[in-house]
Amino acid sequence: MVNRLREIEALGQAIWIDNLNRQLLDDGTLRSLIDDDGLSGVTSNPTIFEKGIGQSERYDDALREAAGDSDDPQAIFERLAYADVRDAAELLQPVFEQTGGRDGYVSFELPASLAFDAEGSIEAATHHRDAIDRPNVLIKAPGTEPGVRAFEELTARGVNVNVTLLFAVERYREIAEAFLRGLERRLEAGEPIDRSASVASFFVSRVDTKVDKMLEEKGRADLRGRAAVANAKLADAAFREIFAGARWERLAAAGANVQRPLWGSTSTKNPDYPDTLYVDELIGPDTVNTMPDATIEAARDHATPERTVDRDVDAARELMGELEAAGVDLGDIVLRQLVDEGVQAFADSYDSPRSARAQGRRVRSRALGEHRDRSGHIRVARGRPVLRPFGEATGCLVPNVRYECRAERQRAARRQSAARRPSTASNQGGHGANCASTVHSGGRPRCHGASAQYRGRDARPH
Repeated sequence: MVNRLREIEALGQAIWIDNLNRQLLDDGTLRSLIDDDGLSGVTSNPTIFEKGIGQSERYDDALREAAGDSDDPQAIFERLAYADVRDAAELLQPVFEQTGGRDGYVSFELPASLAFDAEGSIEAATHHRDAIDRPNVLIKAPGTEPGVRAFEELTARGVNVNVTLLFAVERYREIAEAFLRGLERRLEAGEPIDRSASVASFFVSRVDTKVDKMLEEKGRADLRGRAAVANAKLADAAFREIFAGARWERLAAAGANVQRPLWGSTSTKNPDYPDTLYVDELIGPDTVNTMPDATIEAARDHATPERTVDRDVDAARELMGELEAAGVDLGDIVLRQLVDEGVQAFADSYDSPRSARAQGRRVRSRALGEHRDRSGHIRVARGRPVLRPFGEATGCLVPNVRYECRAERQRAARRQSAARRPSTASNQGGHGANCASTVHSGGRPRCHGASAQYRGRDARPH
């Protein structure tokens, strides 16, 4: 049976999967994609981790163990996410070695709160790179204006980066130039550049979603479904221009690899369009296409494996003029609107009220052994930690839940403190140290007695 993914690979394009979770890892799905389909990379983002951790029972044991060791929600999240990234990186290690460090990467994204903070991004990216401690990991940083500065510095420091949320050709050019400057700084400092790797994640389908709506409003539906591919083709043309000539040849002679364009957001959002539209139209050497599961299945079955990425580039430029004449401000869409919306979407995934309430209750109940008594109240065994839901108002940029119970020694200290205040115990009804925690569904935890382990504290940001 013909495997179209293998045929695309033969044309010089790497196929990555835009998904990462325990099911992919534990069930052997990722290994099969690597062995059978030639998959050579993985991308992840906050939304992917939100779905994986928040909607699967496979994380419960790890969550219970992590919650027993730490009361820091960010640390708990990182422990779970790092494990997934490390396991995926180990599966891709043979690809990484066979390609000399050119391929075989797993991406881990910085918090959305750092999207406009260059110094914070540099610090966090270095921390995550060191903590994950795998050579084939890319740290994802958004291609905002501060992100350009952060990316150059990280490249100069030897941190490999996947620059994400790129929509504008202008911003892509800035990122590509920053990569060259970072490599040049390393070379001047006597540092090796042969394992300096980066991809520039240029998002595709979201452009059509936004532009198509405007075209319908302006009565130019005849131009729908063309802007995204044209925009990406112009980005590829810029790539082939920048990574050529004397400047690049000097770096290449020292072992540098190009920063490949990575086509992201390649699932088709409009059901009227072919489900492999953003695969078929952007195939070419030295590029990557990261696809969600359904798009991988579709491409394997009926993609059209032909070199198309550098075809009809002049027509793409002409379309940009037509869009402008139709009143579509593409510059504002790709430089501001889509970037801001992308950052906000990832921030919401870190701190979603929906996942906070629904997933927080589910994870707390299953992973931490809660049960309902005859009155319908949720009871927690004494001394067990409680994960309380939290939402966007807290300012916590961590997924789904807040770890609300302190270590046993802290609880013991509070009990000792309460024992020194007998009047307080009498005011509480004389329950003393005999405190069973009852958490009413949808409300704050309640305890009986002065030595209550669980107070109804509001979640506070870290």
